[in-house]
Amino acid sequence: MAAATTTDSTCWERHAHNGTTALCNANYSQAIKETTLALDELLRHQIGLLDTRSAAYSKTGHFELGMDDAHAMMRLAPQWSAGYLRAGEICMAQGWQQRAIKVYDQGLKEVPASDAESHHQLQEARAQATAQCQLRMDIVGQLPFDILDHLVTHLSVETLIECLCVSHAWRDRLLGCPDGWQHIIVDGYDAAVGSIINLLPVISNHIHNLSIMFLDNNSSLDIFKDIALGHFSRLRSLTLRRCKTGDFNTLSAALSKVSNTLTNLTISSMIDGIVPLPNVLSACPHLQSLGYRGVSQLGHIDPSMLPTTLSLTSLELEAINIRCAQLEPVLERCPNLRHVAVYQCEPSAVALIHRCCPQLESLYFNVYRMLYESETARAGGHGDSRGLRTLVFGRVRRELMEQLLLTHATTTTIERLVLQMDMSDPDPEELWEPIVNELHFPAVQSISITMQDTLHATMATIMQQCHTLTQVNISYSPVLSVDILLVLADLPYLRELSLHSVRHVSHPGIEHFFNRHRALGYKSPLRVFETDHVCDLSANALALLGDIVTLERIRLDHCTHTSSEAMDRFAAALVNNTTTSPSSSPSPTNGLKKLELSNLEGVTDNTMLMLSALPSLEHLELIRVVNVTDQGIADLVCDREFPSLTSLWIYDCPRITKYMMEHVQQILSNKRRRSLVVNQV
Repeated sequence: MAAATTTDSTCWERHAHNGTTALCNANYSQAIKETTLALDELLRHQIGLLDTRSAAYSKTGHFELGMDDAHAMMRLAPQWSAGYLRAGEICMAQGWQQRAIKVYDQGLKEVPASDAESHHQLQEARAQATAQCQLRMDIVGQLPFDILDHLVTHLSVETLIECLCVSHAWRDRLLGCPDGWQHIIVDGYDAAVGSIINLLPVISNHIHNLSIMFLDNNSSLDIFKDIALGHFSRLRSLTLRRCKTGDFNTLSAALSKVSNTLTNLTISSMIDGIVPLPNVLSACPHLQSLGYRGVSQLGHIDPSMLPTTLSLTSLELEAINIRCAQLEPVLERCPNLRHVAVYQCEPSAVALIHRCCPQLESLYFNVYRMLYESETARAGGHGDSRGLRTLVFGRVRRELMEQLLLTHATTTTIERLVLQMDMSDPDPEELWEPIVNELHFPAVQSISITMQDTLHATMATIMQQCHTLTQVNISYSPVLSVDILLVLADLPYLRELSLHSVRHVSHPGIEHFFNRHRALGYKSPLRVFETDHVCDLSANALALLGDIVTLERIRLDHCTHTSSEAMDRFAAALVNNTTTSPSSSPSPTNGLKKLELSNLEGVTDNTMLMLSALPSLEHLELIRVVNVTDQGIADLVCDREFPSLTSLWIYDCPRITKYMMEHVQQILSNKRRRSLVVNQV
């Protein structure tokens, strides 16, 4: 039965009233009849409204939202044709004729054959979709091969595998496009892992980069056997993570077979053991990058098993208690190392690394390297080294810094310094003083520190000696003392300050820091201030923060003791800079472009209303802000006088409705289009 889109608007109410009256008069059969009629009328209304909204979504390009409504129609009225017709039309609008045919077939199956009109509509729609299918261009079969080979590089492997199933002609042409199969991931948790494994023998000679993760013993062994047989003749990079190896000899044979082409190898956290490091190095003497992680012990390193010279420029080792005696024979054969990462290594290895690696540019020492995998290792070419630029120290104790003193010349070129202090048993502050007084970092631009309560004076001294600092990150520290904040306030080039998981911030210290940059006006270098789980920022501190006119990005997250009055003072200060800045100022009246407010109960609709007067704000993020409603978003966006806000990201804000978020995105999308047209003119 087709859904009626227009009915008497009071019909269901009349039936509902009659049903209630019949129930009161104990006429139960009549009550059932009348309420059933009322529900039928309501369903017709609901289906009609969903159909209208779905069509409107589709016409404005919001196909996903339109499809949601079409699916809702199919759930509510599976024996009516309206939902299937609308879903098929949306599929057709996106060029998905095959999907549309499947939808129409489902409708023909579910809609009763007695509803002749609906069946006829579904059959006509299916015929149109079928005809459209026959008119489509065979893009794989007709495109010139060089163009097709470039096109497939923009498709995922999963999409390419689906395309292989279209026809034998498609399969032959796509398998002949080597560029599409260069990067392959075999993930044991991926639903398509079986299809990828079955395809490997066919595409093996196209693969340049192969990652194997979470794979069982038999599957891993089959791949290693194929490599050992020479089926991966162009393999340049191999990653093995959390795999079962079973047969070390087979893996060693596989590595030896690709030794002439393989330049990057990562073996990480193997489930049932790992090939010994000397075996790996002897099998692959031409490696440029090696990651060897997740073993319990490195074991004995026999120098006689190692090649005389290794080509490594990047080496990462992770084990339990790495000793200098194990490192030395390896490092002595790697004169071109630019990047070294070692985890759980004795402190004296710092001096050894300095002696054996004169070209070193980055050192990660006793930090869990996988936490830094997003950072690109500086394992570049073989030109002149620029000196040590990145130094990341974990589990820092006094004896480790004493080792650094032995390589005093090394510290003069460091630009990025990370110190993660040993939190378990800190050394007394007085023992640190002679060490830090001798340490100098004249080129450091970025510093990240994790520290205990007892080492604030030590860390303050280190930062005070870094005159070129532009970026400071302090994290997982119980207290941020006034000593450090006074030093930060005097840094002449500080552009960015980030505080993460700091339980208590000195109120006098943070207010002095903010007031210092407020007083500098447009001469302040500060551009970014971020917090994450910083519990207590006072209202006065937030007001001073809002008064810093050079800030371009502010992030406030989990300031749990921040009241609505404090947030209003902050917003008022931001806006006040707009109205009071002199017209002759060398910078824009207020440069704040990005504001992120997360997990703040003090942010309310009034805060949004005040921020609507901020002319430079381009991007706003609201995350788990529980006291902002639709009204606040409407005040921020809908009646906004200034056109700069073009991006608003809202996540898990329970009092902001889906309708308002969709409406706002439409407004901002239109604003971006108008801005693009103006810029083009």
